[in-house]
Parts: sequence; C-alpha cells; structure tokens
Amino acid sequence: MGLTTGARVTAVTGWMVLAVGGLVTLYGIARNDLPRSLGGTCLVVTALTIVSLATIKRWINDVDNERGRLAEAAHAAQTEAAKYFAAQAGLAAEKARMLRDAEAQRAALAARLKVEREALQDEFEEKRNEIKCKALEQGALLERSGALKAQQEPVHERAVVTQLFPHQQSERVRDRGAR
Repeated sequence: MGLTTGARVTAVTGWMVLAVGGLVTLYGIARNDLPRSLGGTCLVVTALTIVSLATIKRWINDVDNERGRLAEAAHAAQTEAAKYFAAQAGLAAEKARMLRDAEAQRAALAARLKVEREALQDEFEEKRNEIKCKALEQGALLERSGALKAQQEPVHERAVVTQLFPHQQSERVRDRGAR
C-alpha cells in the first residue's frame, strides 16, 4: 500500500471499527434494538470516514509517480534546451560562414571588375587612338588631294542659282525687260 507506520495503524483500526460497527448494527437489527443499530451504524460511518481519510492522505502524499513524471519532463526540457542551444550555435556558425563567404565573393568580384574596367579602359584608349590616327590620315589625304584648299574665286549666290536653275533665270530676265 505504500503507507507509513502511523497510516497503516490508522487504516487497520478503521477496517476493524468498520467490521465491529457492521456486526453491532446486525446484532441490533436481529434483536430489534434501535440504540444498538444506531450505534453500529455510527461506528460504520466513522470507520468509513477514517478509511476514506487515510486513502485520501495516501493519494495526496504519494507523489512518487508525479516525481517520476516531473523528472522525465525536466529531463525532456533539458534535452530540448540543449538542442535549442546547439541549433542556435549552429545557426550562428552558419551565419558567420555565409558572411565570410559573401565578403570573399564581394572581394573577388571587386578585383574582377577592376581588371575588367582596366581592360575596357585600355581597349577604349586603343580604339580612340586608332580613330585619331585614321582621322589624321584622312585629313592628310584630303590636304594632299587639294580638297581642303580654299577656292581662288569667290562664288556668288546668283551664279550658283543660275547654274542650278538656268531656265528660271531666263524667265526672270524677260519679265524685268517687259516692265
């Protein structure tokens, strides 16, 4: 039963009083003696109360099962806390690794961009110099061919217009003479 010595004595006494009370009640009923029947019934009720109280005390004081369950829950909580802390440490390590990788990647990209920028700058300068050289060569060719020399006679607008539209010029001269 898991009771202490005092609780055992109380329980045994309660069961004995219950037995005696039941016998006294039956004897009073058999003899048709009302006081004995009532006395026996009171002993039965008192014995039932004592036994019930002893059982309730045992239930209240019997915490072995609850202690076991509490120990299991505490162990599970500690295990969960250890897992949580391990996961957090792993997460922090992973975050630090990712940051290092990102920094290394940024540095590599910056170096690559610098090299590409320098290559593009060199290519630009080379093409620019080629264009300058071609322009200078073409200018020299034009100068040698005389295409850039100034003409001796100034060209008037009227002469250009006459050369371009000779039939209109003759009509204008006729119109002026008719007036």
